[in-house]
Amino acid sequence: MHEQYQLNEKRHSFLERVRSAREQREAEQRLKHAATLIQKRFLGIDPRFSDTEEEKQRSELNCKRIVNDIDIPTTVIAVHVTVEYLLLVRYLLLSSEASDLENNIVIVALTPSSAFSWLHLMRKILCKCIIFLANLRVSYGIGNYVLDHVNDTKLNLYLHLLLSFTSTASWAALKSEEGVCLHVFALGGKLRPSMDKLCERLLINLVHADFYPQLSVTDIGATLLLRPICRDEIDDNVLSQYSRCILTTPALIWHLKHEANSFKLNLLNGKLLLRCMQFLCERSANDEFFAKLEVGTEVCILGNIVNMAYLEHEILQSNRDLFLKFINLILCCCRGNIAVKKQSMSYWQPFFGWYKKPISGRLQEALPFVTKQIQLLWDRTLVLGLFAELCVSPVNPVVEEESGSHHSIDTDGIKLKAKNLSISILSKLRRGAPKLKPKQVPSKLKPTQAAKEAVFGLAMYQNVLNTFSPLKYDVLSGLCYQDFLLPKIWETLVASDIESAVNHYLQMFVSDKSQSSSESLSFIVFFESATYLMTILDDYELFTLEKPFQVRQLISMAHFCNLFIFRSVWEKIVGRYTFQNIDDVLRNCTFNVVLGFLLLIYNRDCRRPFVPKDFWLMKDLKSSVFLNEVNRGNKKALFIIQRIPHVIPHRERIKLFRKYVASEKASLAAARLFEDQMSVIITIHRARIVEDGFRQLSQLPGRILKGIVRVKFINEQGLDEPGIDQDGVFKEFLEEVIKNIFDPALNLFKLTNEGHLYPSPTSYIHENYLLLFEFIGKMLGKAVYEGICVDILLASFFINHLIGRTASKYHSSIDELSSLDADLYKQLTFIKHYEGDMNDLGLTFACDEDILGEVVTHELRPGGRTIPVTKENKISYVHLMAHYRMFVQIKDQIAAFMRGFHAIISPEWLRMFSADEFQRLLSGDTCDIDLHDLRKHTQYFGGFHNNHRVIVWLWEILANDFSVEERRLFLKFVTSCSKPPLLGFEYLEPPFSIRCVEVNDDEDEGDTLGSVIRGFLAIRKEDPVSRLPTTSTCFNLLKLPNYHRKSTLRDKLRYAIHCGTGFELS
Repeated sequence: MHEQYQLNEKRHSFLERVRSAREQREAEQRLKHAATLIQKRFLGIDPRFSDTEEEKQRSELNCKRIVNDIDIPTTVIAVHVTVEYLLLVRYLLLSSEASDLENNIVIVALTPSSAFSWLHLMRKILCKCIIFLANLRVSYGIGNYVLDHVNDTKLNLYLHLLLSFTSTASWAALKSEEGVCLHVFALGGKLRPSMDKLCERLLINLVHADFYPQLSVTDIGATLLLRPICRDEIDDNVLSQYSRCILTTPALIWHLKHEANSFKLNLLNGKLLLRCMQFLCERSANDEFFAKLEVGTEVCILGNIVNMAYLEHEILQSNRDLFLKFINLILCCCRGNIAVKKQSMSYWQPFFGWYKKPISGRLQEALPFVTKQIQLLWDRTLVLGLFAELCVSPVNPVVEEESGSHHSIDTDGIKLKAKNLSISILSKLRRGAPKLKPKQVPSKLKPTQAAKEAVFGLAMYQNVLNTFSPLKYDVLSGLCYQDFLLPKIWETLVASDIESAVNHYLQMFVSDKSQSSSESLSFIVFFESATYLMTILDDYELFTLEKPFQVRQLISMAHFCNLFIFRSVWEKIVGRYTFQNIDDVLRNCTFNVVLGFLLLIYNRDCRRPFVPKDFWLMKDLKSSVFLNEVNRGNKKALFIIQRIPHVIPHRERIKLFRKYVASEKASLAAARLFEDQMSVIITIHRARIVEDGFRQLSQLPGRILKGIVRVKFINEQGLDEPGIDQDGVFKEFLEEVIKNIFDPALNLFKLTNEGHLYPSPTSYIHENYLLLFEFIGKMLGKAVYEGICVDILLASFFINHLIGRTASKYHSSIDELSSLDADLYKQLTFIKHYEGDMNDLGLTFACDEDILGEVVTHELRPGGRTIPVTKENKISYVHLMAHYRMFVQIKDQIAAFMRGFHAIISPEWLRMFSADEFQRLLSGDTCDIDLHDLRKHTQYFGGFHNNHRVIVWLWEILANDFSVEERRLFLKFVTSCSKPPLLGFEYLEPPFSIRCVEVNDDEDEGDTLGSVIRGFLAIRKEDPVSRLPTTSTCFNLLKLPNYHRKSTLRDKLRYAIHCGTGFELS
């Protein structure tokens, strides 16, 4: 049974195979029969036509007759006509691919006598094929991908026909292969160049028949797109149509490159790029070609050409000038529709900015890809091609002892190295650049080839910045990312001759007021890039790694900018050009860019010094002459004192500040006298100093607080304290208020890691906390206004807000974050330098904060919770996080404090100082106490005099026995501030005083005739060894017993200053 079953199974399998083979033969016969019917229908001949010349001519004439009889409308296509044409297309394709030459229509073209007729015939067929394709796209929306199966088949047939008959590559009649009629194939190999010429003529005819305008890029593909321009000789008509219809396709090259790995080979080894650029550069921005372009498509041409240049960067170096000319031409065309600012009929585009005309939705959707193309313009590949000569030019060598180690992380060593290096560099700069005499013509820089290359290349990038303003920081970051570029450009442009460079660029600055020359544009974009770079570099990169700029280069750049800005404002330029109006200078873009870099590098030096002492001063400028110009209201002098005050010695600026205050006091006093106003009198309970002061003074305007404020204290028993306030009592009140309210325990202020104060982020738990901040701002402003030094240290980032140093667009919060939150600074630095996958960190543009036990999420930018941190945006995240921590968290407190402070102190006065200089203005100088100056300006009472025994002992003890820290404690013991006044003790108010006392403070009735005589004559009574020195800090008064021994004075004084026993009211 089993064997019978296997036999039946084999028989059944055999029959199935036989049946399948029979069905396959029948299908092939039907297919052949269908092809025969098609041939009969359209050719009217027997498909088995012979090789006779007569039959070939008859078939050719029949083809002409049939095709001429077919009427293909150009608008609405009849169904039966479309079907007939599709049958013709199918026949032509089958015929061209047929290995049987008897059935191959290409044979007609091989005969010289019929070649012209064949060309005319195929031209007519292909032109109508283009019309069918165009109508198919319009009717069925090919661009939107809504074709059904039938129309998709039509599309493929039409494209296949165009591809087959515009190139001989697929012609079977010209392929050498084994088989019958081998002699014909050999003949075809000889005829291939002629057939290629025939296809070229066919392509030319198609182009003249609007080949490009009728078809979209999605129709023709990359191969067919390039065929008309693959020829050695291309007329302007072909290039015009190609540029207008193909290159205006948004991000065409981008998509083709990402879809075809071999696309680079199809770009004709750079010929296409060169031909397009040459054709376009022969036209001006006002040419008819550009006028006929659709709105916004100029940028598509720019993107596609840049993309091609990126793919063919090998030829860029030899054709650099042509490429730059093309870029500048297209940018000029783009600027025609870009509005400088918002207008009534303008449209905001993220790519263009304000645009005068609306752009199509197709271009709007493709702009992200066009942006990616244009971003290739500052990719490293193209930058290397544009600055090839500069990249190989050597940088000025650094002396070995100046270079040092670049990998040490010793902070003190770095600072010392920077100081020594800067002194060496500055001395060389000054020795190598002698001062010019007034009538001496300045030396001119001799531009090298690398310098010319840098100028034209940078000028192009500045044109990009001027045209596409929303891409400004993208362009700058791209240029800054090339570590090699900016340092070499600086060395090339300046050539280490600072004086000559300053004079050269000053003349360029005033002669090219329109800032349109290549040199002006390159100058601007260099300092724009350098400024942007300085904002994103941290101290470790800048001073330890010295990347990308070396410290010596930073010093030379600072020296150049300082001279350039000062001379452009204060001095007359050597040559025939002079500044007639300072306002013209201040409006100049070149001036403002250099000024921005100067202020940035100066602020960096203030925070972390790397230049020598007095580096920023203009030593040839006489302070007395300059201050006279300030008093006269000279605009140039006022600009210098407000924007670059560092060129003036600090002491002179302090004097000017005190002069401003004295002048305002005098005018306010005259006004009060005229208005018959009385001074403000407040009553303060000792147990409620802050509360009473806030209640009585917080609502007073700044104009009143600038006047005299009298204070009457009430002691803890509720009794009025004796004494008349002659400014000393108010000084004590002010010091006590500031001392109490800045106490971190009150939670209005917190301490940084370095012990400096800043507003507490959780200070809002206080009732009326913003009014409290405004009040303390007024009190601190009053202390500065009256010249009262207070012993508090404010955080530098907080001071920068007070003095207006954070208004710059290039201000970087991360520079000072380490002083506030060292852990966060380390974390952000790690993120900034992280080279791995940012997705592993799982960060978004949001941060969580624990507020009184509740976790609150803050977004660093709108929608930040859903925006991941990537490699491209991590720098932005780092700066936004630092900005949030140092400003956003406490912006309301800072604003309230500034309102109060500026109500007393004019913001214009504060612009004269850096953060460190303001801190010294607030709390005194940081240097050691000048005992000679203190003794010279000390007043004596109670019989003491300069040569009194106890006074001589006192100065000897301070000079010889006390340390620097003990001398500061002594000064704080007497004046409540450990630092001396900035201008010396001559300006201490009230003056430093010493009085001889014989009794305790509660029994002291002041100087009497007897006490003065006894003190003056040093009449010995019992040695007051049981008494300590005391002070009245409100009067800067030291009350000193008449000790009999120097050792007693030293021990008692040392004990008093360490224990703080002297803070009592006289």
